[in-house]
Amino acid sequence: MSPPPGPRLGAASPLVVGNEGFNAHRMSDLKSRELYRSSNGDTWHLCEENGRVFVLHRANLPSGGEVSRLELADFLARGNGPEQQAFLALTRTLLERG
Repeated sequence: MSPPPGPRLGAASPLVVGNEGFNAHRMSDLKSRELYRSSNGDTWHLCEENGRVFVLHRANLPSGGEVSRLELADFLARGNGPEQQAFLALTRTLLERG
């Protein structure tokens, strides 16, 4: 069964990246939260590592499964897609807690 359409906020969880340029000792320092999973299987994770916040995008396997690390400003500058909307929804939840 595929995930429902629209932004999907995930819980904080370990992120398994594989061998796409990340080494194992660095992965232990990585914290992540799934931001969005598209209907085609692409995923976006909000990550923090050693005080730096970024977005990790993993393409679906038929597209090659490539992993890209995006600086937050670059991720947001890409437009207003569902993955950016999910990030903004997560940010709003932080404001609502106040």
